[in-house]
Amino acid sequence: MSVFGRISGFFASLSPRTLAWSGTLGALALLLQAGVIGTVLMKDQPASFQTASLSTNEPITRGLGADAPPRALVRFAPDARVADITALLDNYHASIVDGARGGLFRLQFGDKAMSKDEIADLMGKLQKEKVVSLAVATP
Repeated sequence: MSVFGRISGFFASLSPRTLAWSGTLGALALLLQAGVIGTVLMKDQPASFQTASLSTNEPITRGLGADAPPRALVRFAPDARVADITALLDNYHASIVDGARGGLFRLQFGDKAMSKDEIADLMGKLQKEKVVSLAVATP
């Protein structure tokens, strides 16, 4: 006799009342198990929303006054290597402050403000770099 035949023979030998009570008891056990699992999962969960990128060491906003360092939107050449981009960032004392939205990176240059002429000169030099395909100053 197969395993399936043995199992079906066992359940066939039970009375309808015994099957009904067994089914009810099984359903109650499932509900109890679901309640315990839900309680354990919800225990010690914070109820507030928090972003994963929030840093308490740096200010959330940047000043828009004259003392703000210059920023630019830069698109790197498709064949630019990471080592070349890193060298460019080091040479210009730049850091990436925003990711690649539409292929453009927002760079910040140094930590001091520059005049409009200095920014224009910086953008001209940056535009001549072989790893840069576009460089535009932003406020």
